[in-house]
Amino acid sequence: MLTFSNLFPSTISSSLIHNNNHDLKEQQKKKKKQKRRLSRISFSSDSSSNASLSSSTTRQLPITITDILPTELLLLIIDQNDFSIPDLIHLSMTNVYFHNLINQHHILANQLKKKDATLRLYFDQESRWRFALDMKLVRHEPHRFTFKPVYQNRGFRMFSSKVLRDPVLYKVTLDYQHHHQSMILFKKTTSLKIKSTIAYSHPLDTLSVFVYSVHPTPVDCTKLRPGERWLLPLLFECHPRWFMHHHGYTGGKQLTHRVLEAFSSSSSSSSSSSSSSSS
Repeated sequence: MLTFSNLFPSTISSSLIHNNNHDLKEQQKKKKKQKRRLSRISFSSDSSSNASLSSSTTRQLPITITDILPTELLLLIIDQNDFSIPDLIHLSMTNVYFHNLINQHHILANQLKKKDATLRLYFDQESRWRFALDMKLVRHEPHRFTFKPVYQNRGFRMFSSKVLRDPVLYKVTLDYQHHHQSMILFKKTTSLKIKSTIAYSHPLDTLSVFVYSVHPTPVDCTKLRPGERWLLPLLFECHPRWFMHHHGYTGGKQLTHRVLEAFSSSSSSSSSSSSSSSS
């Protein structure tokens, strides 16, 4: 028996194919819409998480004492409590703010003069000829301290020879409180040239320099051996940060305790003054 499908089979197959293609296109459109929705949801969640993260980080920023107190009050507290030289050095090492505060307002330099502090330089040659020299602060700037000898004499007798080693500067100490207290600032052997009778500028490190001159034997002195030279120290210059590299004798806990005492005493005095004014 002949039917319509038997007579026209191609027509039916083509219609079926058309319907299948239409269904596939609809499914692809639905998938694309779902992907767009998911991407929007993930973007909104990321932005909200970033916002919460940024807000949490801003909340967790530490508040330091320099953010609360003005510079004038900090200067007044440091001035009234008469911090020692090691305390000021430790305070300068805590952060950049205190370092700039102490140097720009010449607090450390004024304390060096007030405590009658001197730099003592130690010289040696062949463990036989040893000398020490005291230097005082004569000029200070925010980025440079200049020290000169306390007593400007003719210098020290040294010897330049092929069989002798050059003299050395092996230690620098800071003596204060009329030489009853001291701290080592530099302890490293550095050789000094004395062959030519000229002035030398010898850097101890990147932050300090020692300037000296070399002379022949003075006329009124007897020459002891060939190659005799007289070393005359002229000046010692350093950056204020040179002191900050050395901790002295005061520990961090002692400094913290001292600073807390200073702030507690200042707060109690301010409260008493306010109560008296109100009465």
